[in-house]
Amino acid sequence: MFIVYFIILGMSFIIPRAGTKISGVPLTVPNILFGMLLLWWLVSSVRRHKPLITRFESVYLLYLAAVIPLLWLINFEGQWVAAFKMTVPVFVPFAVYFWMFPVTRALVNSEEKLDNLMWLIIVSTIAVCFYGLLQKFFGHYRVMIPGITISYADSLIPNVFSFKSNSWGSLLKITSTFQNGNIFGTFLTMVTPIIWAATFFGRTRKMKFAGIIAAVSIFTIMPFTLARSVFFGTFLGSGLMILVLRSWSQRFLVAGCLLYSFLLTFLDKFIFARMILSFFDPSLGGRTEGFERLIPMLSGKGILFGVGAWQHWQEVKEFWLFASENFYLTLYTWSGAIGLILFFAIISPVLFKLGHTLLNAWHRYELPLHGYGKGIFISLAAYLIQGLIEGAMSSPPTGMNFWFLVGLAAAVQKMLEGERVLYRYRY
Repeated sequence: MFIVYFIILGMSFIIPRAGTKISGVPLTVPNILFGMLLLWWLVSSVRRHKPLITRFESVYLLYLAAVIPLLWLINFEGQWVAAFKMTVPVFVPFAVYFWMFPVTRALVNSEEKLDNLMWLIIVSTIAVCFYGLLQKFFGHYRVMIPGITISYADSLIPNVFSFKSNSWGSLLKITSTFQNGNIFGTFLTMVTPIIWAATFFGRTRKMKFAGIIAAVSIFTIMPFTLARSVFFGTFLGSGLMILVLRSWSQRFLVAGCLLYSFLLTFLDKFIFARMILSFFDPSLGGRTEGFERLIPMLSGKGILFGVGAWQHWQEVKEFWLFASENFYLTLYTWSGAIGLILFFAIISPVLFKLGHTLLNAWHRYELPLHGYGKGIFISLAAYLIQGLIEGAMSSPPTGMNFWFLVGLAAAVQKMLEGERVLYRYRY
């Protein structure tokens, strides 16, 4: 089962948009295979009488997968197709992709499997960055492969990359296989601290060398995504890694890559204006205006259950435009305060336990497992902070990758705790 899981993750990292669309809803190969894996895992776990998820996780799923959709269907007065299309951007990443969390927690149960996943992240990162460079030098339309590197349905749309909000002036964002510069950049934010962990704490020299190649690839391509929030998130994650590293040579390597990426923005005045000068824009690229328009709408009945439970279905479309640039406002808009509280109640214990275990195992700082744990913790922290100005969670495969990291954090914490108990027993 782990092999199938491994293949699905690789496809989610490298060719996340492979497939097509049906009635505007993405039907990708990674999603289909994930559904099959999930069914297999559920049946296998039931047969062995193993608990699938905790009781509190069941409450979270019941609310997002049953209560919220039911309220929407009742309020939309028979407009079920409209309700379905508008709930998909939240239902899929928060209720369907959520299952990647318990699946990862259950399947990643040894350091050997963890090493395999680290290799997968490294190779996948190099692959998507290389494809991004091909886009940069040869053009998006010359290197795209319909149905593989871009959704087949989208490949039929003229100027599809501009249509996907990827144009800024005369420039096109480098999207790699993610079809959107911000989504590609969000992937880079998620993996960068893990790449650093593999570079400095990898079990073999080959992994460390490959980690350096992946890191250089990230900081080479990142400015050309034209995603300012990603620039912030990736620099934040790398900055946090500098704080937890003990070796000055390691710190200088991270700082050198940050400086290298920063200097690349000077190659083009438009990139420099987009990635550096626009950081001083008080409106955050129009985000603050959208927030100001959104917040008054989230009153009354919308506070607890979100806008879909009470707002007319034709008016609900407006909320998506305002909330999509903030991860938390998006979730709050569509599931209310209850959904937001339940979400934090799920991920907070995972982060707290991993952080606490890392601190208690500080004497094992140089071990690969401890290093991987630091990278995973910082990856999640950087993305959650970036979520204040980025709403990529609503677009695949960000949701799947996010819950994979949450599950990986839980799995590593469990392995670290086991090592700590064994250390106490021996010494």
